[in-house]
Amino acid sequence: MPIRSREDAVEVEERMVRIFAASPENRAAAVRGLFVEVLDFNAANGQLDLRAAGRAELPDDADRIAELGVCLSIL
Repeated sequence: MPIRSREDAVEVEERMVRIFAASPENRAAAVRGLFVEVLDFNAANGQLDLRAAGRAELPDDADRIAELGVCLSIL
């Protein structure tokens, strides 16, 4: 959902509070909930290779939690 109202923003803020309050083992599920249940991303599974991500110190891979689908229209 695009954030279009104060209520939408409050829902996102509440989810963010849940993410920071979650235990480390439950944090990915909380982040997934924000993106999939609130922000209309598609759930995703598997691993994402981060070795080519640049200079930031990151693990070699991470759990994929969501993806934004692209919808094309031909007029």
